[in-house]
Amino acid sequence: MALVKYEVYVFRDQRWILETSHREEGPAKAAAQSSLKDPKIAGVRVVREKRRPDGGFDEEILFGALPQGGKKKDFSLAEITVAPVCETLADLYRSIWTMWF
Repeated sequence: MALVKYEVYVFRDQRWILETSHREEGPAKAAAQSSLKDPKIAGVRVVREKRRPDGGFDEEILFGALPQGGKKKDFSLAEITVAPVCETLADLYRSIWTMWF
């Protein structure tokens, strides 16, 4: 049996933050719509996370929105076209550090 959950993320302080988690899609979308009313929230998204039989997870963004009206910063995801090859563990940590900080 696949375990499915719906997570609501808000874009605040220049990053995506997990706000709530739900067992059903409807309440998750309602929570996302409600979060858009907060002036500190620059955007919301609902992600369906499904556990595979092999123990891994599949994620799919079901809903994403920006607040209507008001001046908000634009944000988007950029496609990664080139990624350095990590030959050592130190390379991996260096690339993670660069990506997040």
